[in-house]
Formats: sequence, C-alpha cells, structure tokens
Amino acid sequence: MSEIHPLRRWLFDHQMTGLAFAEKVGVSGAAVSQWVNGVRVPSLDLAIKIEDATGGAVKARDMLAPAQASD
Repeated sequence: MSEIHPLRRWLFDHQMTGLAFAEKVGVSGAAVSQWVNGVRVPSLDLAIKIEDATGGAVKARDMLAPAQASD
C-alpha cells in the first residue's frame, strides 16, 4: 500500500480543498490534484511556496521527491 502524499494529508487535516489551496499558492486546482496524485511534481519555486503556505508542515523536498519510491 502506498503512503499518503504529504500535501494530501495536510489538506485533509486542515479541511481545505485542493482548489482553495491552489488559490492560496497561485496555481490551478488541476495542478494541486496532479501533485497529490503523484502525476507531476511542482517546480522548485512552487515547492517553496507550498512549504511556506503550509507553515513548513509540507517540506519542499517532500514535494520534489519522486512520486513512487520502491522499497
């Protein structure tokens, strides 16, 4: 079973929709959906914005990590 994406967990814990978060960081709701589903990773600049927007709870490095890691 795969681990829950850190941003998905943060959104759930803060009862925030992906669209509301997208507006907060200046991207489309589709972009947030792609990130939390592991389809795409944000640019470094956006990853830093995400870290700032989550008060450091979601680290930029977590956003830039490969979507799937094999153990």
